[in-house]
Amino acid sequence: MSNNDFGLRHYPEDPSLLFRDDGLAYPYEAYILGPDGLGADVVVFGECGRACGFSETRVLPRKKHIAVRGGGTVRFQFQSVCEHWHGARRGRVRPYVILLCVKGVDGRKDEHLPFQTNGKAWWVDVPARELGAPGQTISAMFVKTMGEREGGGVSVQEYKAAKGKMGMSFGGVAAWELV
Repeated sequence: MSNNDFGLRHYPEDPSLLFRDDGLAYPYEAYILGPDGLGADVVVFGECGRACGFSETRVLPRKKHIAVRGGGTVRFQFQSVCEHWHGARRGRVRPYVILLCVKGVDGRKDEHLPFQTNGKAWWVDVPARELGAPGQTISAMFVKTMGEREGGGVSVQEYKAAKGKMGMSFGGVAAWELV
């Protein structure tokens, strides 16, 4: 990760130790508001970067808070650390099934929506009102194991066929708060 990307997630006690490419040393208040001044960024769990090859800085939506009453559609998306990253070639497992865990229109329905992928990006579009109710948290997770099988390389169809019929474990990808 570049120094600029690292500085988006970590703030040193001494701002002169930001080591940005442009040499900028900004105050803690600016760090808290984020690069666009709109508030806290989405919570991205480190495990997904190591297992799935996601870049923490290439996550949509970027902000932690998502408005659910305004209507429209929200795109959730993750991208690889770079266009050349390929887990199978690096001795890692094949891509994981990524799921978005939403709460439904009234906030009382748990649903796991699979992301689509082209191997470099993962995405799912959801109407904002179907994400859940204000005050709830939604998350994205990956299928870590399915039965005795490693989750890498499991297809969405295999996941759907096994759901509720065998044990599974999941790893965290990201979490958002609904407002």
